[in-house]
Amino acid sequence: MKKVTAIVISFLRPGYTKACIRSLRKTYPKIRIIVGENGKKDIGLAQVCNEVKARYVMLPFDSGVCVGRNKLLELVKTKYVLVGDDDFFYTEKAGVDKMKKFLDKHGEYDLVGGRVTVGGVLQNYQGYTKKVDRHFESTPIDPETIKYQTDDIRYCQADLTFNYFVARTEKIRPTPWDEKIKVAYEHYSWFYDFKCAGGKVAFSPNPVVIHKPEHVNPEYAGDYASFRNRKSDRARFFQKYDIDYSIDMRGHISYSPLYTRKKEINMRATKYVDFCITTFKRPKALRRLLISIARHFPMANVYVADQNEKLDRVFYKKMRRELEKIGLSKRLFIIDLPYDCGLAHARNYLVLNTPNKYKLILDDDMAFTEETDIGKMVTLLDQHPKCGIVGGMVKQLGHEIHFEFSLEIIGNTIMHTPDGQPTRDFEGISYRKTGCVLNFAMMRKDMFGYIQWDRNLKVTEHTDFYLQMKKVPMYILYTPDVVVNHPPVEKDEQYSEYKALRQRKEFMVKMLKKYKVTRVKYLNGQVTELMPDGALKRYKELPIQ
Repeated sequence: MKKVTAIVISFLRPGYTKACIRSLRKTYPKIRIIVGENGKKDIGLAQVCNEVKARYVMLPFDSGVCVGRNKLLELVKTKYVLVGDDDFFYTEKAGVDKMKKFLDKHGEYDLVGGRVTVGGVLQNYQGYTKKVDRHFESTPIDPETIKYQTDDIRYCQADLTFNYFVARTEKIRPTPWDEKIKVAYEHYSWFYDFKCAGGKVAFSPNPVVIHKPEHVNPEYAGDYASFRNRKSDRARFFQKYDIDYSIDMRGHISYSPLYTRKKEINMRATKYVDFCITTFKRPKALRRLLISIARHFPMANVYVADQNEKLDRVFYKKMRRELEKIGLSKRLFIIDLPYDCGLAHARNYLVLNTPNKYKLILDDDMAFTEETDIGKMVTLLDQHPKCGIVGGMVKQLGHEIHFEFSLEIIGNTIMHTPDGQPTRDFEGISYRKTGCVLNFAMMRKDMFGYIQWDRNLKVTEHTDFYLQMKKVPMYILYTPDVVVNHPPVEKDEQYSEYKALRQRKEFMVKMLKKYKVTRVKYLNGQVTELMPDGALKRYKELPIQ
C-alpha cells in the first residue's frame, strides 16, 4: 500500500475526519494520507493527523471540495490515489488493497470504484451516463443482475461510481475537478468530464466502505448543511453543460434554476395560447418541432392537424411518451383530418376548434430555440386590442428570412411593396405595422369571425389570406424579437411525394384567377406570371423600391 495516497477533504465535521483517518491507518498501515482542511484549523484534527502520520494541509476557507482535491492531487507522489469523503470509515471490507491490486493487473482501466453502506444498508450509485439533447440521463448498474468478470474481485465497465475509488494518479491529473463547483454536483461533473476525456472506469461491488458511521460524533463546527446545499453549485452545473435537467441513478429529476424560472414565465405566457401545427408527410420534422416546444414551453397546449393517408398511431404514442419524459405537462392533441385536405382546411379546423384566445400558427418544419420568446407576442396582442396578428422572425441556417411587406393589386399584378412603417418599442419589444408576415404568427381567435383560409387553396394559401386581411378591421404587427428556426428537413421515403404535392401549380393558378390578375411580383423583383396557355412562367424584373 506504499504506492497509494489517500486524499481527504475535511470541512466543518472534524469528528468524522478524525475517525476516517484513524480507520485508514489502522486498516492500511502503509498507506499515505493527506488531509486538506477546508474549514478553520482544528487543533484536535491536527493532533490526530500528527498521531497517524497524515499530512495536514490548510486550504482557503470554503474553497470547496474541488479546489481541495486538485490541490491535494498536486501533492500526491504515488502511482495510485484513493479518493474518498471525510465521513467514510474503513474496515477490511473496504478493499482498498484489492482495488489497488486490480489496477496493477488491469492496465485497460484508469480507476475502480466500490460501494458504501449507510446504517448497515448497502447503497448503489454506479452506472452509465450520457447527454441527450439538453439533459443528462443516468442508467444504473444493478449489482445483482449485471454480468461481472472476476479476478479476485468482481468487476464491470461503468461511467460513474461513488466518490470512493482508487485511480492511477497520472491518468486523472489531466481531468481536474471543476473549481467553480464547491460541493453539490462535483461528483457527477467530474466523472462525466473524465468520461469525455477518454477515462476508463471499472465498478466492483466487493469493496465497501462505511458512510457516516453511527458510532462517530461528527463534531459539527459550523452550519455544514447550508454550505452543502448552496444553490450556486446547482446553477453552475446546469450552465456548464447547457442542460435543462438531469435524471440521476434513482430516476430523480433535477431542473436547472434558469429552466425553472423560464417554466414559470412560460406557464403564464402559454396559458391562453394554442400551438396550432399542420403536418403532412414530414414526421421527422414534426418530431423535431414537438421536442423543441416541450423543451422551451413545457406548459404548452399543442394541437397537431394531421392530413396523411392514415394516422400513424404508433408514432404519436411514442411521441407522447417522449414529450412527457422531456417535460411537456399537457397531453399532445392529434386531429385526424381527411387525406390531403390542404393547409387552409387544416388551419381553419385548428383555429376554430381549439379553446384559447390566441393561436400560434406553425409549420411542421420549424424548431424553437432560446430566441423563441412567444411571451412577447402575447404582450403585444394584450397591449393592442385591435391587432389581429403578430408575426415573428424566421431564421434559416443562421440567416434572417424577411417576408413582411404590404400587398397591393395594381393592374394585373399582386404587388409586394415595402410597408414603410416606423419601428416602435413597448417594454423592450421592437415592433412595427405591416401587411404580411410568415407562417410563424400569433393570431387572435376573435379575428376568425371575419376571415378564414380559402379551403379551395390546398397550397398557395398564404398570399390569399393576407389579401383578405386588408378587409378585416384589425391590423398586423411584426416583431424581430421573437425568432423561430427553420432548419433543413431530413429527406426520407415520403419527402419526394410531399415535395410533388407541395409544388402543385394548380393552386397558384386558382389564386390568380380568384383576384382576376395574371402576375405576382415579389420585393426582390421575382415574378410569377400566368400565361395564356395556362402555364406559369417565372422571371426577374427590377426589385420593388
